[in-house]
Amino acid sequence: MHELIATVNALAERLGARQAIVSQQLGILRMHRLVVAVRQNGYASYRLLEPRLRGLVRCVEGCAQH
Repeated sequence: MHELIATVNALAERLGARQAIVSQQLGILRMHRLVVAVRQNGYASYRLLEPRLRGLVRCVEGCAQH
């Protein structure tokens, strides 16, 4: 299974949402320890911590393609 890691801007673009909203939601997910921020070269990338969420993300992405 591949690791799901993305920056706020990449997630915002993929979701078609404003960066500020995505950033706010990621903050909530971090508070609940569902994602973790990994800093590199001045940017934060986010990674899912809860393994069961990976399946949910794949399911949602599959539904969006139909």
